[in-house]
Amino acid sequence: MEDFNNIPFIIRELNRLNHFQVVCGVLNIPTGKDEDYLEMIAMVNENGADIVPKRTKYLTIPTPNAGKHKASDFDGLFFYITKSGKKSLAMKDGGSIKVMFLLSTHVKIPKRPFFRSSFDNKVNTDWADAINGDVDKIMACQMTAKELYQHLGRLMVNEVQAQISTMTNPGNAPITKANKGKDDPLKDTGTLYRSIGYEVISNAKTL
Repeated sequence: MEDFNNIPFIIRELNRLNHFQVVCGVLNIPTGKDEDYLEMIAMVNENGADIVPKRTKYLTIPTPNAGKHKASDFDGLFFYITKSGKKSLAMKDGGSIKVMFLLSTHVKIPKRPFFRSSFDNKVNTDWADAINGDVDKIMACQMTAKELYQHLGRLMVNEVQAQISTMTNPGNAPITKANKGKDDPLKDTGTLYRSIGYEVISNAKTL
């Protein structure tokens, strides 16, 4: 009799599987961080980008001497050709010349598809196995449809964050490595990593 009484729950939750979806992305915005900027960073790394100057002739790429400052933060900058033949903005430092910014008409950011890699790695293996196992739990009245999607969301976040942590190819450009002091294309401050979250969305007005 108890198994018979469980049938309405099982039918209802199996039907509810068609009324939810889970999305994973830049959804967990750390306090004080700009959502649009983080989404742009994620998109640029996922798909790659070609960056060209819009209002000036050159892009100004800071060297470690400039830190996180912009060219407009400095007085006395002048055009300078480095020993390796690169165009730059420099300033005098006592009797020497300090290169502050490299100049470029084009910067290419390569693709680092951490979202697509996560999907390709797990959708037909671990995630499929997890869903099958969770459907069995619904049949045993141990899980609801929404809980299944919440579990899947957590798995997705874990895998995307793992990709961010471990993806090293393609590496950072030499100037980027010099500025960061390391070659970690997607990690840097860890803000992108922490921003990855999931949301379970209802597709029906009444469930």
